[in-house]
Amino acid sequence: MIGGTISYPIDQMTYDNNIICSWEITSLSITHRTLIFTFLHFDTEYFYDELLIGETVLGVSRYNSKLTRFSGPKIPEPFYISYEKSVWLEFSTDDTTVGTGFILEYAFIDRTVSMPKPVLLIDANIQYNADDNNDDDDEVKTHSFPIGTIFSPNYPKNYSNYGTCRWRLHYPGALIRIRIDHFDTEQYYDKLTFVIGQNSESAAMVLTELSGELDVLPKHIFVPNDSLWMIFTTDRTTNATGFILQYEIITKETKCSSIDIKQIEGHIQSVNYPQSLRSNLDCTWKLYLPSTYMIIEIQFHDLHLASEKDYLTVHSGGRLTPYTGEMKATKILFHSSNITLNLITRHSSDNYRGFNLSYRGISINEEDTHHRPNTTELAVVHQRSSCGGRYLASFNGTVLSPGYPVYDYPVNIDCTWIIDVFDGQNVLLRFDDFDLDSEEDIIQIGLLNDVTKYQLFAIHDTQTDGVFIANYSQIWIRFRTNIFSLPGRGFRLYFSETTLWSTVLPLDEIITIDSKSLPLHLNSLTPHLYRQSRSTMTGYYNLTQIRKWIIQTSSEESIEILFNSILTVPDHRMICFHIESIDGHLTSVCNNQLFPIVIYQTRSFTLSIKPDFMYTLVNYDIQIEKFKKKTIIQNIVENETILTVPDYPYVHYEWHVNIQNSSLIIINVKNIENLDTIFLVKDEHNYQTYSLTNGSHFSHISFSQSVILVYQSYILPLNRKRTFYATVHSATPNFCGQILKPNDFMYIYYNNSDFLLKNCQWQIQGNTDSSYIINVRSNETNHIPQLYTTAGNKLILNQNTVIPYSDFTIKYISNSTIYEQFVIILYYYEKTEVIHEMTSRNQYTLQSNQYSFNYIENFVIRTKSSIYQSIDFVLYSINIAKDAFVLLETGKFK
Repeated sequence: MIGGTISYPIDQMTYDNNIICSWEITSLSITHRTLIFTFLHFDTEYFYDELLIGETVLGVSRYNSKLTRFSGPKIPEPFYISYEKSVWLEFSTDDTTVGTGFILEYAFIDRTVSMPKPVLLIDANIQYNADDNNDDDDEVKTHSFPIGTIFSPNYPKNYSNYGTCRWRLHYPGALIRIRIDHFDTEQYYDKLTFVIGQNSESAAMVLTELSGELDVLPKHIFVPNDSLWMIFTTDRTTNATGFILQYEIITKETKCSSIDIKQIEGHIQSVNYPQSLRSNLDCTWKLYLPSTYMIIEIQFHDLHLASEKDYLTVHSGGRLTPYTGEMKATKILFHSSNITLNLITRHSSDNYRGFNLSYRGISINEEDTHHRPNTTELAVVHQRSSCGGRYLASFNGTVLSPGYPVYDYPVNIDCTWIIDVFDGQNVLLRFDDFDLDSEEDIIQIGLLNDVTKYQLFAIHDTQTDGVFIANYSQIWIRFRTNIFSLPGRGFRLYFSETTLWSTVLPLDEIITIDSKSLPLHLNSLTPHLYRQSRSTMTGYYNLTQIRKWIIQTSSEESIEILFNSILTVPDHRMICFHIESIDGHLTSVCNNQLFPIVIYQTRSFTLSIKPDFMYTLVNYDIQIEKFKKKTIIQNIVENETILTVPDYPYVHYEWHVNIQNSSLIIINVKNIENLDTIFLVKDEHNYQTYSLTNGSHFSHISFSQSVILVYQSYILPLNRKRTFYATVHSATPNFCGQILKPNDFMYIYYNNSDFLLKNCQWQIQGNTDSSYIINVRSNETNHIPQLYTTAGNKLILNQNTVIPYSDFTIKYISNSTIYEQFVIILYYYEKTEVIHEMTSRNQYTLQSNQYSFNYIENFVIRTKSSIYQSIDFVLYSINIAKDAFVLLETGKFK
């Protein structure tokens, strides 16, 4: 075997910039059939520094005779060439970024070795086909013309390894636009190459090559050619989701011409003016005026073209005068009676208005014949009114609200200002004075000149110590007031042109995060989320655009969002994160709140932050964690069992209660968690759901020996424990005359299954300062048991009755003709007393302590002076559980 080694560089660690090195391999043996290249090392700047290998073909350039190309940091697989001609290698580098180069071995062998070729998965020719009945070309029919979608094989699933796909877009005279919406391939080795022209193998015509995961989407590619190859190749290892892109083949439009214009004056404008100017136009207007009109005056009212890509050319007397970019209020004289205007557009995006002009012929007898052919008049127009206006080609200026500074601005107005600076410049804005009704009035700022589009900001109030820069040479400012506006000075807004870049970008950055990527730590130094240059202040970055994280979760997951901190510089700036659930519920967390703050979500949601009008540096620290639903099932077979719940964020706890020889089960529930919790009770008779959101103390009666209890909560705040507490009681009938001692929960169960006349009473005892709440339950809804107390109360079924005494008796009057079964639930409460004596003051504000069970708080108001004949009470707010109460006692009457 004959061979050798080629390496570069030889005597230094890295290769140099801007070099071209060549090698040629030749064998004199006629038996050599195959040349094999084996790479031992390879490290170059991806795409820009490359090694080409090809055959020497007489009269053919190396670019057109190349066989393969290698670039990047990965060691290539062995490469085989069927040897027939001498082989050349060429290594070239650009002027940035270097690597350590390459080492390869080559060898000749005396047999033919075929290198396996990647599978050709797609070979599509996308072009206009006038014959719609042609069924032979299936690949053409799978892609629409002139607009369509292309995606990698199996998208959105992973593409296969070792494959090739080719798409050719072609139409004579067309231009091509590409918008890539998703792109994720194996970095360096699975790539999508864009080649312009007829030859898909021409390295000289490679427009760009994409590989890996794109930082910014969508990505736009403009192809100034009527033929484009897109070639997607994959290697033998590692795959990803691939890509999806939209294409548009922009055919040339020539039907926009008017070649015989003989009116001595008129108006000409581009197609669709002032809306988006179409690319790939070739429009011609020919003016033929009578010979007595020796001069044609062109008045440009507006010229807005892509600089050095779109041209409006005026042909006059053998001279060509091209216009491109932007020009305002310009008058030009041409010494000719016949001129031709030709508009050619080749811009990449449709963000241009086109042109709008008027013309008139000037005869030799008119008074203004002193204008000579080479004379050009430039008029810079400055329009200004009391409400709105336009500033054209202005270097700087000031916008004042109507009436400023002498009068307050009027109500119910709608003013718009258009500011234009010279093309290529941006607009700097600074509010030097600002006094608006922040509830009713608004200032909106956006790009271009249409107030319904491209809005950047809606401003109600602002500080006067910052600036805003719009990334464009034209902006609109809209000031609207309401008929109910309060008076104010208005505003004074300074503007000027600047080469500085914007502090705010109009496009949102949207990041979709699957729950598989959780837990996630978001902070101002997270590199894959924030790509712009940062302030030198450690941990802060300049908030320049709306950022959205779309968190996608499953129904079996709970999401905890922990806000550790939100900081700004200057520190008086207000910045908020917004959490919007899938059903539209919005929660905000702002930097003026007390941290840490925890927010919970159980479904997909969007987390977003929006920049303020002013320059703001932001530092935040957010942790997002998911919790799988923990399901626990416990069997309860004993009386007086206590139910508790573990301290876990997303818990689904079930108790299957089955107590033998029990005809009635009472579940006594206490919950002071103040969490979003559901408690569900299901037996053979009914299905009852309780919400425990604001804290509760209640009992559920089940006239069955078997019942299922369910506790479900997806919230557990930081450093909190679950305080849910419940007891299960298998009730037995109470005998008549029984004395019940104080307890926070008591019950009386009565059952006259023998239908005997049996009047009963039960004595309830308590401490000196105590009260009771009584509730009667029964499954016999057609008959109400006759129950009374010695306190003078009649107990009503399913209704709370307050007994503000410590000792009383409950009496039952039996009806022997029917079967009666009922349960009396008693809640026992201790009382505390707060005394307010009204002396020198005649007004007091009373506020209760925090909610607690088995607790009564009395406010006693006493007046020592006879001047007070009455006391008025105003209840401002009340937030109590459904079984709590507010009781007013006046004088000696209760």
